[in-house]
Formats: sequence, structure tokens, C-alpha cells
Amino acid sequence: MHARCQCFRAVVLNVQHLGVRGINQTQSVDMEGAMITSAVVLLLMLMETMAAGVPPWLAGQPDSKPQPARCHWYQWLFAEADRLVGQPVSEDPLARRRLLNLANRLAEHHRAQPQAKYRVTLRYLWLGQNGPAHFSLHINAETLEAILGQGACRRR
Repeated sequence: MHARCQCFRAVVLNVQHLGVRGINQTQSVDMEGAMITSAVVLLLMLMETMAAGVPPWLAGQPDSKPQPARCHWYQWLFAEADRLVGQPVSEDPLARRRLLNLANRLAEHHRAQPQAKYRVTLRYLWLGQNGPAHFSLHINAETLEAILGQGACRRR
């Protein structure tokens, strides 16, 4: 069973337990159960919203180890993130690791199961002066292949 499904099942069982306890006890316990149930539902909605749009190939253990053969791909993705967010997000170490993970995962997925185009959003990529920044990548297979085909960067 998927981890999120297990989590949801555990929460539902806990909510059901609270509901039964609320029926058999005083009105204040019932109110407490209703408030907890509402909070759990809101939390689940938030989790679902944050996970929405994340493709399966991006889930799992991060792969943020730089590959020399993908140097041009990384440079392009960092520049695209900086441009679209309007801030130097690629200079932030955590944001940079998340972008590296996206680049590596997308390159591997494209090699194994090519698609005509890819769309993915990294929510809360960076927390800048103007608040949180999200990054949405839209790239077609031809552009991705052209960038990946450039190979390793030359050393100066």
C-alpha cells in the first residue's frame, strides 16, 4: 500500500475512534472530536494539494548528485528557474539540490520512457524576500534532447 494511503487509513481509523468516543461521552468530547476531525480533513486536503501535479518519476529517494554529462542541462535548468522565479533561486543550496534532483530524474525518465512534453512544479522551491517561490517547468522532448545532447561542459 502506498505510504500516503497508509497514512490516510490510519487517520481515518483515528477519526472514527474519536467519533465513537464522542457519541458515547459528553457534548464537550463530541465537540473536541468534531474539531479534530475538521483539522485532520484540512490537513489531508493540504497534503493532497501540495502533492498534486507531482509526477511519479519525481517521487522517491532524491538524486541530487551532479553528473558531468548533464552540465549543460543543469545550467539551462538553473537559468530557467532564476528567470521564471525572478530571483537567484539556483544560488540557494537547498533549491539547487532540488533542481539537481529534478534534472537527474527527468533525464533518467526521458531516457527510459520518453514523452512528447513534460510539466512539473516544484512548490516552495525557495523562500525569498517576497515570500515563497514555486517553479513550474514546461519542456518538450525536442528541447530536452537538444540540451542533454550537448554533453559535458568544457573546462576552462
